[in-house]
Amino acid sequence: MKKSIVPVALIGSLLLWLSLSHFYLSNLPEQGNYKSFVQDVGADIVLVTVSTCFFCNQARDFLLKNQVEFVELILDSDPVALSIFEQYFEKGFLPLLVSENQLVIGFNKQKMAVLLEI
Repeated sequence: MKKSIVPVALIGSLLLWLSLSHFYLSNLPEQGNYKSFVQDVGADIVLVTVSTCFFCNQARDFLLKNQVEFVELILDSDPVALSIFEQYFEKGFLPLLVSENQLVIGFNKQKMAVLLEI
């Protein structure tokens, strides 16, 4: 009887897809403790952006359209904002929408709406 051997690369690819699919396919924000970050910024809702990012602009417009009070940290034009950001987060995808216990990475209207309860 022949044994079927599944290549390790295939298994690795499947595991990677499964882990990333939760991140990208879930309509729920990431859960965590971001209370110190939002307190340091001085706001309940913080939007982290860079000025040249199309999706950052879309996120800002979404918040403004829904009349959400927020503070925006524009990392490429404010060294203080960049310093605060680097104390809490590693470099990664933008925009970030942060509350005391939730985080949305990237521009995702559904996740943002859940976080903002709108």
